[in-house]
Parts: sequence; structure tokens; C-alpha cells
Amino acid sequence: MKIAFILKCFPQLTETFVLNQIKDFLNSGAEVWIIACYPISDNLKLTEDLPVQKVIYLSSSNNFFIRNLRHLSAFKKLTSLQKLLFCKCFAVERKLNDITDFDYIIAHFGQQGVLALRLRDMGLLSSKIATFFHGYDLSRYLILNLYQSAYRELFKRTEIILPISDFWRRKLLTLGCAEQSAITQHLGVNTNYYQYQPKTNLSSPLLIISVARLTEKKGLSYAIKAVADLSQKVDVEYMIIGAGGLHDSLASLIKDLNA
Repeated sequence: MKIAFILKCFPQLTETFVLNQIKDFLNSGAEVWIIACYPISDNLKLTEDLPVQKVIYLSSSNNFFIRNLRHLSAFKKLTSLQKLLFCKCFAVERKLNDITDFDYIIAHFGQQGVLALRLRDMGLLSSKIATFFHGYDLSRYLILNLYQSAYRELFKRTEIILPISDFWRRKLLTLGCAEQSAITQHLGVNTNYYQYQPKTNLSSPLLIISVARLTEKKGLSYAIKAVADLSQKVDVEYMIIGAGGLHDSLASLIKDLNA
């Protein structure tokens, strides 16, 4: 089996579910390719144990034109010459010209599903497309406002839509996805990696850990304030593991609270 993953960036520290899925395909004997919009060089060590066939980056950075390729709702209406000019200008065709057919293209997040569809419309990919929807792509107003029409096209013209919960499946149905196309696919944790150790006594200091993307919806600022209040009464240590756009503001909040 030959699989291509379409991703916004690769490797992404907070997307362990993607890395784990890639590992599972590799362990099953599949040939795995990665097609990402741009790399995150600081995280490249995360891929040391991922013997993927090839990683292709459409751009060296978070390029405006590559980003906008995903939500050009009229892209399929471009003339062949216009598509050719686009490919030549941004070297997309050169980067994808040695790709052969895949059994399936797996896109993580709705925006990347749209990107996969655009690349297929350009004739650069020809495989079936399965798109995972995780919630971020369905819950942010700006994303829904920008992509809603492209999502409807994605629902109609690609093969499988994979929401990670029944909640998000119901949301997809309200946006126009057909019931038979939306299949809930949970992304669980392999419990074999962890051994439960019951605690009879709390440690001192009390150790609290959060593992999350550093974005507003995770509520980490509230957790930091709560731990700061708790520290007035209890010896406590709080560790946050993650990456994201709120890194600097959360670090400033910790400093301001002297926590």
C-alpha cells in the first residue's frame, strides 16, 4: 500500500496523532510519503525514527500563495494555461513531478483536504482523498467563514470524510456533508505505552502537568492563574508541554504572577 499524507507543516510537535499514524502505517509495511506546505526545522529530530519514502515541501516557509491555494474556491475553473503558470511560478509541479499514484491521500485538517483537492484538480495528484477533521477546522469562525464553500466542494468531490468524534460528525452534517461520507474515526492513545501506578499519597511538591497546543481554546491562562493561587497554600509545581502562538504571552503571564 502506498500512502501520502498532506499536512500544513511537518514535523509538528503538537500533532503526535499524525506522527503515530505515520508510524503505524510504516509498521504495517506501507510506503509512506509526506507532502507538506512547509517544514519546521526545529522539530526535524522528531522524524529520526520515521523511515518515510520521501518528504516534499511545497514551500520553504508559510508562503502566502501556497496558503491561498487551499481556499481558492474557483481554482478548478482556471484555464489549463493559468494552472500551468501557477505551477511554474511556485515550482509546485517540479516538486511533485516524480510522484506516482497513491492508494490513498490522507489529509489532516479540513484545510489540507481542500489543498489535496486543488492539487488533484491541477493534475498533480490522482488518488482518492480521505480528510480528517479535528475540531480546530470546524470551530474557529474565521476558518469556517473562509472555507465553508470549499468544504462543501470537498464533501461532494472526495471519497471519505473522517471526523474524530461523533460531535464533529454532526457538525459536518450541518455543513452539508452526506451521512454516508462522514465516518467517525477516533484517534486514541495506545495505553500499552503507559503503566498505571496508583498513588496512595500526593507528592510534595504537588506536580501538575498539561500537554496541549498553546492556543486560547485550551484555557492554559486560567490554569496558570489557578496554580498561582494554589501555590499560596500548597507547595506545587506546574509544567506545560506544548507549542503554539501563545507561547510568549503565557510566559509573560507566568512572569507577571511570579509563579
